Amino acid sequence: MSTYKEYLKIGFIQTNLDSDLAWGPDYDISLQMKEESENHVWQEIKKGFHKLFNHHSKPDIIVMPELTIPNVYQKELRRLAQEMNAVVFAGLDWQVIDTVVMNYSLLVVPNKWNEEGLKSSLTTVRYLGKKFPANAESLTIKKCAENHKKDYKFISDENIYLIDANPFGKIGFAICADFYDLERYVAYKGKVQHMIILAYNTDTNSFYALAEAISRIVMCSVIICNTGKYGDSLVFSPYKLPHKRMIFRNQGADLFATQVVNLPVKSLCDDQNAGQNAKMFKVPPTPFE
Repeated sequence: MSTYKEYLKIGFIQTNLDSDLAWGPDYDISLQMKEESENHVWQEIKKGFHKLFNHHSKPDIIVMPELTIPNVYQKELRRLAQEMNAVVFAGLDWQVIDTVVMNYSLLVVPNKWNEEGLKSSLTTVRYLGKKFPANAESLTIKKCAENHKKDYKFISDENIYLIDANPFGKIGFAICADFYDLERYVAYKGKVQHMIILAYNTDTNSFYALAEAISRIVMCSVIICNTGKYGDSLVFSPYKLPHKRMIFRNQGADLFATQVVNLPVKSLCDDQNAGQNAKMFKVPPTPFE
């Protein structure tokens, strides 16, 4: 008998952060978010947690965009996750050690997560890294190196992460440009029910098209949390019925937004195991190994 839950509740906090104000302009590029932007985005994050805490359906997992959490607020984010008793995936401001630049996201797990009626007292944190810097990201690092006469270099995280969310299924993960990494989907095919992508992405239409393709190929729900500067956070699931596939899409620029959506778990797992006999979801064009 399956122990999977029927649904996974995903909470979105789509922060609205202007990169030119946060790390620019060109003549004054920084790899550390400027204080005014740190304060602005942190106020949005606190507002987002407050709205989700008071939502009629509290989320199991909360997602936030790439490059969102100021480094000085990491401890505070852990406290909010603990109080909400929700797992958090959130993009972290660049990590710079001497001339090494890394792009990480935080995975925060409260110690009593998914234990009904119990409050968490501790959190565990894992840093999930980015493999491929986006073009704009590489240019920013290069420009900063020129301005400061330092040999900054982006260091890739070569790991492919598979996160076991127990009764909510298994989760694949990528940061922005890593969404184009085809090797990732070979590893994930038939092994995950959800794919989470945290992004600071201007080309939202390309991500929308890719979300549908990956959802079909891997046979999983695709969750994209993009910056509110460009919008288009979405959830796509490979239902057979076309009108059910786009579970959520938040189009529009310069938008702060929160939302809670339900993602299928048990029914998707059952259909993954059923193969060509799947009832609710479209099977991949090539079978699982």
